[in-house]
Amino acid sequence: VCLYIPGPYFMDAMVGAYKAQICERLQIDSTTFATFFSIPNMAGILCGPFGAVISTYGASRTSLLSGVFIMLSSMVVVVGLDRRAYYLVLLGRLVFWLTLYIMCTIQSVVVYKLFTKGALPTAYGFVILACRVGGILGYFASGFVLDWVHGNVVSALWVSVGFVSFAAIATMLVPCLRSSETARLVRPLLESEASSGQATLGMQQQLRRFPASCWIMLAQIGLLYGAVFPFEAIAVDYFEKQWDLDPTSAGFIISFAPSLALFAPLYGKWMNTTRRLAVVNASGWVCLAVSMMMFAIRFPRNPLYAVLIFGLGYALSSTTAWVLLPRTLCGRTECQTAATAFAYASLALAQALSNEIAGILHDLLGYPSVCLMFLCMQVVGLSLALKTLAAQREGILDAEDEDEDGGNDVSLDTVNGDNGLPEVGEYD
Repeated sequence: VCLYIPGPYFMDAMVGAYKAQICERLQIDSTTFATFFSIPNMAGILCGPFGAVISTYGASRTSLLSGVFIMLSSMVVVVGLDRRAYYLVLLGRLVFWLTLYIMCTIQSVVVYKLFTKGALPTAYGFVILACRVGGILGYFASGFVLDWVHGNVVSALWVSVGFVSFAAIATMLVPCLRSSETARLVRPLLESEASSGQATLGMQQQLRRFPASCWIMLAQIGLLYGAVFPFEAIAVDYFEKQWDLDPTSAGFIISFAPSLALFAPLYGKWMNTTRRLAVVNASGWVCLAVSMMMFAIRFPRNPLYAVLIFGLGYALSSTTAWVLLPRTLCGRTECQTAATAFAYASLALAQALSNEIAGILHDLLGYPSVCLMFLCMQVVGLSLALKTLAAQREGILDAEDEDEDGGNDVSLDTVNGDNGLPEVGEYD
């Protein structure tokens, strides 16, 4: 399931890295190029309604269809670029990001169903790692790939399509599990709720069951992604103009931010209680706010220190936020799919608005105002994280606490529940 994401993020990073070559080939300016990111990003808002599709048809069928479409749409992007057809490239990017958001939603839902208690933070740490490693490799490999194909950007992007195909292959492999004990545990989780004999709820019914703690976490996830990824997108230009760095140094320094997420699985072993998750989540927001203050006042002179604090803040807050999300439902497990879908809708909307507002502020007032905007978002996010921590202390959250050994790797609800599986003991 973790292989769903790295390939698409690898290609997306390469599209961003080849901005100059793409603009030259399509004869477009920077504002028009930005539509390849802002308009497709809005597609994530549709993840909310698509949560009902996942519940109805099952994660297996939906992910398989998404895997095929994401591979085809990546090909459409490259074909459109080859033919110098701007609108064909835009169409491909729109379908690409819509299916990518759906795959991310399915990925989270499957992980939530497979893992509970002490194992979930570590498992979701691998999801965060998979998301970030694709982007990191894309940025690092973009220059080498372009040199290898002698500067032909179309050929370079065909290489990235090959990586996207791994996502399609992964979606085909997961439902093909048959004979192993793992398959007996996993396959029922990928079926639709109706076919597995579970009572299904409509999307509106699920939304009405969201407690206040869940809505707070959905807002927090939106603010987190809206304050992190748009800043990373402008960081190289910001470091060049405000910190007097050359492009190579600026790109190298900002790459440290996503690199810290590679250690996300290591955090999970310690974050095995709801209280620890809530504390670490708030600590991550503190790191983000402190780093943005350092960026705003340009202290110290080397931005690497602020980048490291920034990357650590994202790694901590993102891992804990996604693990806390099902716990904020206060035991309403039937609403997990809807909550996950609306989390991706929230982060998509936040990123789209943040990108647009940051661009307007930069044109009117310069980068200091952009940093101030991100800082305000992080302060609001910190206040929401503190509310989540307060809810945990009041016993409102669904505490799935384990002792230090981490408990079972796979949900006991899955093993001994109503999935038609034979009862087995602890599954390692």
